[in-house]
Amino acid sequence: MMGHMKHRVLAFVLGSLLPLVFPMVAMAADEDELPDARLLGYKGGVKVEGGATAVTWLLLVVLALVCLASLFKNAKRTHLD
Repeated sequence: MMGHMKHRVLAFVLGSLLPLVFPMVAMAADEDELPDARLLGYKGGVKVEGGATAVTWLLLVVLALVCLASLFKNAKRTHLD
């Protein structure tokens, strides 16, 4: 009976400590040594330029039109429309 209880306590302790292991491993990783994966395989110096914001503005305009279109819906329409 006590042997079974010891196994359950050990399983509980290990099970409760397991979620703490993964953050410790992630915090121990040195981020300064990681290379930029976009630049791997290039022999010369490569410069990654910043992207344009045109797609962001287009998305903003589309979402604004959707919001404005909902303002002009007839409030007295039925669910059969």
